[in-house]
Amino acid sequence: MITLKHEINDHVRVLSQANTALNLSLSIAELRNSDSRVEAERLLLISNEKIEACRSEIRRLQSMITNADQYMQRTIEQNISTGTIYIDHIKLPLLNEFIQERAKGKLN
Repeated sequence: MITLKHEINDHVRVLSQANTALNLSLSIAELRNSDSRVEAERLLLISNEKIEACRSEIRRLQSMITNADQYMQRTIEQNISTGTIYIDHIKLPLLNEFIQERAKGKLN
């Protein structure tokens, strides 16, 4: 979560710089339709999306921590119901009693 918070701070700085660049390009007539304005608007959009994505991930992680027992139980249940195991080349020795009972027809 610390890394996500640092990433948010980085994008907030980009957001601030892009906002300053956009305001400057809007205040100067020659820059109103420039590539600089388009780039500033693009950076604003991207930074906002990345900030929101980081915040969403932080909320998700905090929820997992808060509800760790429920999360673990749900994960275990999902794994139990969807897992498959294959076992090959396993030898199990049979007890003599089992073989004798089987020979007598007492075991199916």
